[in-house]
Amino acid sequence: MMLAILPKGFKTEMIFSVGTQARLFLCAVVIGALFGVGYELLRTFRRAVRHSDIAVFIEDFLFVTVCAFWYFIFVHATAWGQIRMFIFIGMALGMALEQLVFGDVVAQSAAVVLRSVFAAAGKIAAFPFKSIVKIAKNLGSKFVQSSKVFKKIKKPPENT
Repeated sequence: MMLAILPKGFKTEMIFSVGTQARLFLCAVVIGALFGVGYELLRTFRRAVRHSDIAVFIEDFLFVTVCAFWYFIFVHATAWGQIRMFIFIGMALGMALEQLVFGDVVAQSAAVVLRSVFAAAGKIAAFPFKSIVKIAKNLGSKFVQSSKVFKKIKKPPENT
């Protein structure tokens, strides 16, 4: 009994050798680990900068879209566009291994870097404003001291 009708000229032998499948699987594990690192960086960014639920949804949607596109390109370039379960499993395994082995290290390192970057950016951004406020105070006090109008204003009596 034939279960499926195959198109004329369709070959039923194995397309990839076991060695090729192993190499593709290992490449998929590495790509999955890169996906995991990317998501750890995204999570760390979320901890550093407060996000609304909509922003988290949009970020996750974009992340999954980028990963799906990368998966598509990888499968198209290496497996003639044929979806292979061992590639998908390799990517999932790579993400899981990254989380188990490097997850905390990546998150802590990224948090330190982000805190340093935000602190430096805050100081750099505040410098011009501090300078402007300082100049304005000096000019304001000089204006008050030199103005005839302000000299005529008497100080209120002190309460004793």
